[in-house]
Amino acid sequence: MNLRTFLLQLPFGLLALSTGCVTSKDGVPESKWSRIRSAVESGSYRKAAGLTLKEVESTRYPDKSFTVWKWFESEFGTQSNYLDMQRSMAEALVDEFKTGSVEERRLIAAIFKYPGAENLPYETFRAQIFR
Repeated sequence: MNLRTFLLQLPFGLLALSTGCVTSKDGVPESKWSRIRSAVESGSYRKAAGLTLKEVESTRYPDKSFTVWKWFESEFGTQSNYLDMQRSMAEALVDEFKTGSVEERRLIAAIFKYPGAENLPYETFRAQIFR
């Protein structure tokens, strides 16, 4: 068993991929988490939100909220503007809710631990998240 296979079997294998502990090679698709990190670092939160939805959709971990926010904290938690970054990411995800498909809206609701919210109007969802 190689290191990549071992790490992917761990509960935080996704985090191992995202932090550069494991690199893709031999035609194995690279995780979008490294591209998400780059988008956040460059201030492209809307792009990061779109990539996050695609990555979360394909993850096998049932707790989408934990997956996203624990990854975000592990990547940016030590930065002085972490709370501002987290708020910007949350706003970008909520903005994706406005134009997203039902499945994307379901994923966004799961990221915010708001099951069943995919049918809410955008304004109501936004108000509930940022109350």
